Amino acid sequence: TRTKCGSADVNGQYEIKLDRLPPATEIQYLARVGETSTASLTFRTMPDRPVPMKFAMFADAHNVEENLRKMSDIALAENVDFAIGVGDLAGEGLPEEYDITFKGWQDLGSRVNIWAVPGNHDEKNIQGYFDAFAMPHGNATEPGYEEGWWSRRVGNVWLGGGWIRDFYLSMPDSDWGQVGWFRQQFQTEEFKTAKWKLFFIHQPAYAVQWGSECNFDGEDCLKVAMVPMLREAGIQASFHGHMH
Repeated sequence: TRTKCGSADVNGQYEIKLDRLPPATEIQYLARVGETSTASLTFRTMPDRPVPMKFAMFADAHNVEENLRKMSDIALAENVDFAIGVGDLAGEGLPEEYDITFKGWQDLGSRVNIWAVPGNHDEKNIQGYFDAFAMPHGNATEPGYEEGWWSRRVGNVWLGGGWIRDFYLSMPDSDWGQVGWFRQQFQTEEFKTAKWKLFFIHQPAYAVQWGSECNFDGEDCLKVAMVPMLREAGIQASFHGHMH
């Protein structure tokens, strides 16, 4: 039995880091604040070897609790190993909207890891997004923005989470910002030895017939900077939201 304590942040949220947990193991836990406690819950730790896995992907939920609960129920029924939220999880990026998002996700989020990338609606209050989520850190140059992009190796899968921001000003061979950081990750053993290499970002580089006048064909900056970078690195699939 282990106990880990932490203090609430300015939004009343708690972030607790657990280390040295055995891989691919069912962990029983509960969370308690004062006299208020959850029921006994369980989650599975990630595998440390190549095994078949399933994941769920959510997009453009806009903090609609009913829809999030439906998606969570489907993911749990499919026995997914982790989930990715591909942006626009809120409407205006307000703390109370993320409270609703997490309430809709609570059955799934208490069971498996849920990672996320910011969408254009989350960008309306990007600090609110960073305050709400506990993500791997990728941006090492801007304090407070460390969670803007990230990567994570899970079993035989490499996952990358991006943010459109730097792509507006980048080329595929840029050595600064997000593009430079991902190019560094592509040289690591974690990336090179992964069987599957997947990338997640909110906006699509290509789209067909979307918008009131059907004139949106994707984000030009991603066509220029992201797609060549991912192709050169050998990314097998890129996943997006934004299109509803």
